[in-house]
Amino acid sequence: MKTKTDPTARLLGAILKVSRGLRAVPHAGALAPAKLLALGALSRDAGITGRALAARLRVRPQSLTRLLAELEAAELIARDGDADDRRKTRIRITGAGEAALAAELGMRQRRLAAVLGMTDLAEAARVAAFLERLAAAMTDDDDADV
Repeated sequence: MKTKTDPTARLLGAILKVSRGLRAVPHAGALAPAKLLALGALSRDAGITGRALAARLRVRPQSLTRLLAELEAAELIARDGDADDRRKTRIRITGAGEAALAAELGMRQRRLAAVLGMTDLAEAARVAAFLERLAAAMTDDDDADV
């Protein structure tokens, strides 16, 4: 077991706290983390199938069904038939979905900027560069941030 003085344990703890802090910004109409991730993936790769989206999000396709139904009911996504294979449905983010995603990410960025205002910008840039390298080493090439 790693101790609190182990750098990897300290780094993991700090990353988890920052992640929780960015997710736990309550406001009216806040998107659930799973919805935010789905919209982010669809913003980058419009017109993918539910199976491809599930693979991107690392969930079972069955787990995605309810989430997609909720996003569609809120008019944040739309489903279109595949031109080549009528059995397939393609999912895309709508204009309202792009706006909701931008608003949610903007709110989180403002929160982070407020916290970073208490720190040296050069230090923040070094931390960002380090975290980007760490994220790149831990994700597949086709994965991207929200």
